[in-house]
Amino acid sequence: MNKRHIKLGHSPDPDDAFMFYGLACGAVDSGPFEFEHILRDIQTLNDWAREGKLEVTAISVHTYPYVQDHYAILSSGASMGGMDLAKYVSEATNPPATDENVPRGTISRDSEAFGKKIPDSPPADENVPRGTISNNPASAEDKATPPPTADGNVPRGTISRDSEASGKKTPDSPTADGNVPRGTFFVKPLSAQGPIVVARKKYPLNDLAGKRIAVPGITTSAFLALQMAIGKFDYEVVMFDEIPEAVSQGKFDAGLIIHEGQLTYQTLGLECLLDLGCWWYEQTALALPLGCNVIKRDLGRAIMTQISTILKASIQFGLQHKDEAVEYALQFGRGLDLELAGQFVGMYVNEWTLDYGPAGRQAVTEFLARGAQAGLVPPADTIEFV
Repeated sequence: MNKRHIKLGHSPDPDDAFMFYGLACGAVDSGPFEFEHILRDIQTLNDWAREGKLEVTAISVHTYPYVQDHYAILSSGASMGGMDLAKYVSEATNPPATDENVPRGTISRDSEAFGKKIPDSPPADENVPRGTISNNPASAEDKATPPPTADGNVPRGTISRDSEASGKKTPDSPTADGNVPRGTFFVKPLSAQGPIVVARKKYPLNDLAGKRIAVPGITTSAFLALQMAIGKFDYEVVMFDEIPEAVSQGKFDAGLIIHEGQLTYQTLGLECLLDLGCWWYEQTALALPLGCNVIKRDLGRAIMTQISTILKASIQFGLQHKDEAVEYALQFGRGLDLELAGQFVGMYVNEWTLDYGPAGRQAVTEFLARGAQAGLVPPADTIEFV
């Protein structure tokens, strides 16, 4: 039987390689399709999507409004910044309900800590995908440490359960004697939560808009998030893997870092000025949607669904065979050893990557809506997940 040829585009970095390991090694049945893996940087894939060049491709979420008429979003394959901020660690003295299930509810930030009211997300009547809530007790250090702000400072205040969802009023901050109230939940963040802005030295974030910044592409989600965070700024497009070195050499005042550079920039003596995953979470209590996989609508619903199932199976295979998949992905990691490659993959490939779920879909919708409201992208009227 002749198989249908499908061009599958993704970027040459460890998280995408991890996702497609199951297909690449032949462990996942490709069904009636023959997939040709085409590796290009994300800016090129964004440009190609606007031309409709590939049947299936990774793109930046930023690009989706420009291609929405021709592509739908696959329900698997999401890369989300700030994902670890969406995993909640229970304070040790507050065990789960007697049936060991954590009640559904929403997460809100303390308004005084961040200077404004942040909407709760996701709504209490929506299911939270597996993997977003951890029942592991926090360490003693975690108990007293609220989540960091985007610039790395720790604000007063905590993350709390929605009172209606949990059935009782939950305080939003520690008591006067320093004890953590029962029912309080803290995040346990990774060192980086999303694309970051780096420089050779620290300076106030208010000065960032006046700096010349190297960026990995003008249709990347990192670029859109930075525009929303600081407004207009002077920039130059540079290949993503060349940005850290260019900043280190003084060619630019700052650089917008994506991919594995988020874990290696300190080896060049660079400082993190802004973590956009943390910044977005402070604004919305949502993960920052960075990358997505899309599929051409003209393939027809049946084929779109078949391919979606196959690609999800490949991600599932990688998650079930992490050691082998990370070792395979390491060949795409510039400057990463096995441990760092595993850490990077863990930042962007997880159970939410299997399916956005309600909170992930809300994050995509909110990100694009805010971008449109700011006049930075066209309205996304047709956000369809397959």
